[in-house]
Amino acid sequence: MQVVVRSWLDRPAAPAVLGTLATVLVALGAGAPGVLRAGLVLLGLPLLVVAWVLARRLPGRWQWPVAVLWSLPLLAAPPVLSPAAYVAAEEGFLVLQGLDPYATGLATRGGPFAGLVDAGWRGATSVAPPGALTVQRLVVDATGSHPTWSVAAMRLPAGLGLVAAALLAPRLAAAHGHDPDATRWAVLLNPVALLHAVGG
Repeated sequence: MQVVVRSWLDRPAAPAVLGTLATVLVALGAGAPGVLRAGLVLLGLPLLVVAWVLARRLPGRWQWPVAVLWSLPLLAAPPVLSPAAYVAAEEGFLVLQGLDPYATGLATRGGPFAGLVDAGWRGATSVAPPGALTVQRLVVDATGSHPTWSVAAMRLPAGLGLVAAALLAPRLAAAHGHDPDATRWAVLLNPVALLHAVGG
């Protein structure tokens, strides 16, 4: 049995399959209640790390398709492991209303996002830089301040940031004599970046 598992893990498809299974578990966990949520996420996270380590052996041309496969389940899930998307939407809404998020506490003025902001952030002022607040305002405005669509759309600028990093970092690495494929792997398929930019 151990030989069979090891043989399967050596196949090029193993990281894609294992990582997709991992993000499906995390995505299911994000929408599940209580103990089930914790169980699914705690099962998915180590699998994703294993898949990431295995993906290090993949040729560079496979990294983008694998990243897409891993991302699809997360795109269909509510925000995972972080309430930051709700905070971002609330900040964008405050700016859209002409309020200063550096002086106005989150979830203190009502609105469609006030009830979604995590209790730990309620009443706090923004720590986001002005450029991020502008992007958040644009997202909230473009989605009509709709709670579900605004929060889901916050993934777009975060995902674009991840794509930009995955395009530029390998060029910088190559210019300094480092392996561009290894750099892209470290940036694009990194579980923390993927869960934050796509899932969060």
